[in-house]
Amino acid sequence: MRNEVLRTRVVGLAASIAAFAALVVAVAPVLGASTAPVRAAAPVPATERLAAGPYALRITRFAVPGGERAEVLLTDGSGDPVEKKPVTGLLAYQGTAPGHEHHDILVSREIQPGLYVLDLREAASGPWLLTVVIGQEARAAIAFVVP
Repeated sequence: MRNEVLRTRVVGLAASIAAFAALVVAVAPVLGASTAPVRAAAPVPATERLAAGPYALRITRFAVPGGERAEVLLTDGSGDPVEKKPVTGLLAYQGTAPGHEHHDILVSREIQPGLYVLDLREAASGPWLLTVVIGQEARAAIAFVVP
């Protein structure tokens, strides 16, 4: 009986995660998401340049003790830094290894005008998708692999 209850909860959780992922994919174009193809990034440090709505993003991943971090430089159409925006990250495991089936919401901190940091230490070995969300205005995604 206990196993059935646990199995029902796991199936429900998996369905909820799938529904959330479908919602992100469905809403992304409405919020100005980049339509550029998502591709795996090079080993760290690696930099990706993306457009998202009215913004340009330069996302650089770095190795840090205990994992990785991403720095997101957010600029406007004229190349000026965009300050004091709510920048978050949605980190989702894209592999099949057990124990990594989770999604994390990462809240950034602005370390200088327009430069935001996301902690990626939860990203264990394997393929990941990082979606950077700027308020309700725009979003862009990069895929990367942690060795």
